[in-house]
Amino acid sequence: MTARRLRLLASVASIAVLTPAACSSNGTPPPAACAALEACCQLLGPSSPAFDGCIASVAAGGISCSGTLATLTLDGECGAASRGSTGSTGVSTYTGASSSRGTSTSAGATSGVTTTHGSETGTTSAHDAGASTFTSRGSTAPSSSSSASSHSTETTGTGGGCPYTTGTVDHDGDGWSPADGDCDDCNRYVNPGAYDIPGDGVDQDCDGTADDEPTGCDATLTSDATTTGSDGATAMDLCRKTTATAALPMRTWGVVSAAYVLPDGSTTPTTTGGDDTPCTYSEENFQLGFGILGPSFGTSNATQEGVRMLGLSSGTARQPTDPGYGPVWGFDKCYTSGAPAGFPGQTPACGAVQFGPAHDGAALQVVLRVPTNAVTMSFDTNLFSYEFPEWVCSPYNDTFVVVMSPTPTDEPTTAHGNVAFDPNGNVLSVNAGFLAVCDPTTTAGADGTGSNSGHYAYACADGPSALDATGFGVDSPAPPASFAIPTPQENHGSTGWLTTTVSVASLAGKSVTLLFAVWDSTDGELDTTVLVDNVRWTFATSADAGLPTPTGPVTIAK
Repeated sequence: MTARRLRLLASVASIAVLTPAACSSNGTPPPAACAALEACCQLLGPSSPAFDGCIASVAAGGISCSGTLATLTLDGECGAASRGSTGSTGVSTYTGASSSRGTSTSAGATSGVTTTHGSETGTTSAHDAGASTFTSRGSTAPSSSSSASSHSTETTGTGGGCPYTTGTVDHDGDGWSPADGDCDDCNRYVNPGAYDIPGDGVDQDCDGTADDEPTGCDATLTSDATTTGSDGATAMDLCRKTTATAALPMRTWGVVSAAYVLPDGSTTPTTTGGDDTPCTYSEENFQLGFGILGPSFGTSNATQEGVRMLGLSSGTARQPTDPGYGPVWGFDKCYTSGAPAGFPGQTPACGAVQFGPAHDGAALQVVLRVPTNAVTMSFDTNLFSYEFPEWVCSPYNDTFVVVMSPTPTDEPTTAHGNVAFDPNGNVLSVNAGFLAVCDPTTTAGADGTGSNSGHYAYACADGPSALDATGFGVDSPAPPASFAIPTPQENHGSTGWLTTTVSVASLAGKSVTLLFAVWDSTDGELDTTVLVDNVRWTFATSADAGLPTPTGPVTIAK
């Protein structure tokens, strides 16, 4: 030991035990007494294994420097002021078809959105990380929406350069103190409620292991049949489950509850006798509206993450080769229900046409606690409808909505909480601008005068091949003559894969309810099936990250 260190040890041996009254409150510069205590720790030297713990003890509470350095003990609060993580800001984006889920984007970096159609590999959309809703289309798994990002060198999730490792004070304002399990109380994006971002070496969720966020859970689903809403959440790659009343150390993000319901959120349908053909309601047929599908639906609609995805259908959520499949031209399940608040209604594409009441609806209602480090939430959908092309802009238009509560930031009130719609405000149906998997045609509607006048050209840029082996293509059996369809055997329509992204930064750490709902309109025939997959997030990673200003939901094609 050097002579200098010996002299320093002698000089601090007489420092008295300090109490909270002797130190400043958190967030103000420490008085000389607290600074002297920090000097005790400096004697250890930054290379000492005990150095970080000593500094943290000074920050968290008054300590005694009497005796030897090895006997330093906590004695109340000592608020060292300028302790906090530094470094560059960052927002990480994770998406794609592997558990490592993508790349990262710089916080606040904003550019336009590029939409790619057809058989290309997907869209690269550099966008404001706090923007609300994006929907995108591609024939393969979604590409990353990204640019480079850097992480704070002190954002370690293990205490790192942060001195606050003990005590009940929440220094970073994230709702957790060190005593509650916060392992980096200088960074509000690191705590037990955070998503543990894969591949960055940081333990964001403070469970003691970095990069261990649960993934791949949909591989445990082996049957197309499902009667439990938690299966549906798992199929969408929501792999973490939590509870509504968990104590802080266990209050993780994740699925609080998930249930199969009717489009209005109720569980008891009103039974009917059928529309054209008499039928009888059965619970078995109701359950066929929910399916765990994959690794592909038909020959060309592969899962967007993992090996399974959720199917919701006003008919049967099955493909023709699956047990329980019923023909999509007329699987009437003989029940009605209410629709979500504000629906059914009109759509800008069809003017005064009023959609009819909900028949044969199927919905998954998920209560989800948002990760505390989340900026946006995304999911992928793909809608198939037998209503196209004959029943465009008619009261028979089947409808798919994703209703979010609380309502997303800056969403127009006319959306009624729905976050899945095209750029013109149309809910996802055969009237939406995203219908691109089909045979090019010109059909009625879209001029505001009703279903039997006006003409609207569908370019069908992706062609009809993705309808093969789904039940919605020309390769499927034609309906009986009694259905009076002008072209009884033809290709119908699909949107192709779309991505919806919603700003959730203002909801981080809070619970939201998502209702994914599809229903037949007016009658129970000519069905619609929707695939839902790949729920994912973008993240803030630095305590100093400047989050972009959120905007209202928008839907774009991928």
